[in-house]
Amino acid sequence: MGSSGIEREDLAKKLAKKLKERSGYEFILDLISKPPFHWVCKRKETEYPVKSPDGKKFGLIFRNANLRSIYFDSKRLIKWPDDWIDQYPPFIDGVRFVSDFIEVRKGMDMDLDFISEAYYSVKFGHFLVSSILESIDTAAIVFSNREDRMKVARFIPSVIKDFNVFLRLLDEACTKYGISRSEVYVYPSHFDCWMRFKIDGMSDEEVVENTLVRVEALKEFRGKFREWLPNERRREYYENTILFPEDPFRRRFRMPDVVDRDSGFSLRKYEGIRYLYKWPSCIGNPEVERKYESSVKHELWSSLSGKYYDLEGYRLRLAKKTERGLRFLGKVNRKGWVIIDKAKVREEDLNREDIVIAVDERLEKLPKFPLEKIEFLKEDFPEMFKE
Repeated sequence: MGSSGIEREDLAKKLAKKLKERSGYEFILDLISKPPFHWVCKRKETEYPVKSPDGKKFGLIFRNANLRSIYFDSKRLIKWPDDWIDQYPPFIDGVRFVSDFIEVRKGMDMDLDFISEAYYSVKFGHFLVSSILESIDTAAIVFSNREDRMKVARFIPSVIKDFNVFLRLLDEACTKYGISRSEVYVYPSHFDCWMRFKIDGMSDEEVVENTLVRVEALKEFRGKFREWLPNERRREYYENTILFPEDPFRRRFRMPDVVDRDSGFSLRKYEGIRYLYKWPSCIGNPEVERKYESSVKHELWSSLSGKYYDLEGYRLRLAKKTERGLRFLGKVNRKGWVIIDKAKVREEDLNREDIVIAVDERLEKLPKFPLEKIEFLKEDFPEMFKE
């Protein structure tokens, strides 16, 4: 079997046919025309919400659209359990050929930033570093580490419970189907994952067989996770810990939308939302850590409003090293936002070694939920309840 994705058209067609036979869904075959060239079998998108004969609408939360516009702009409350009920049979979103590998992708089940913002007014920093293809996602860094998840559980407890359930069900599926966790990649921001395995030296029949095993594993995993989403216990976790219930959607905080000219990404921010960052980064990759630090500096410098915290709940600020110690830059207004004077601190100054990110313990901390309020996490983090 050749190493070029273009040479696998017949195999891609065969897989697309098998996927349709197993699911009833239409799978669209597409050749990616940018290097590395490869084939993709994508499931045709389903329409949400689904209207039942009695007029009810189900699965609005799964709609492929800007959920902030759907819910925040119209002040629409999340309707339990209807918005979380998926009327379609669970299946994977697609299969992709990449070099000598195949990736089987489950697909997005939930928007982490949306649910964190709606119930806890918290988001995770996400940066485009140099292009749309190179980004650093704080959620991916934090959620991959159990200790970090335990820290942020004090601020977004029900979201962390969701992710712990996600990981448990994923482990169960891998064990049942004999799939190594080393080939599983998790994308926390969308509660997504995919399985990537090497096909070099396999016959077409072996590729199809191995792909379908992973399809079944992810199908079963996805079905069980979507059964969890409308669960009554889950609703109680969220509704008993919601912050600012009198105004959970923060319509009054929205700022004008700004779109980045190069990437086309929306740069809209919401005043009053608290942003979480892993600081110190301690990612384990010096190059990524350098880019992460630079990105956080630019966020702290360019922001017109908003509050930025580390995983312990302390405020992050730009500071300057002096002979007398650290001197925090910018002024704190009455709302607690730090305003940087761009004439005194220029963007190019952020690259200087004496301009650093520091914790300001004098400013208000991000409040933690008391342990008795989040006892549903005791089985996940028993050591947290020994405080």
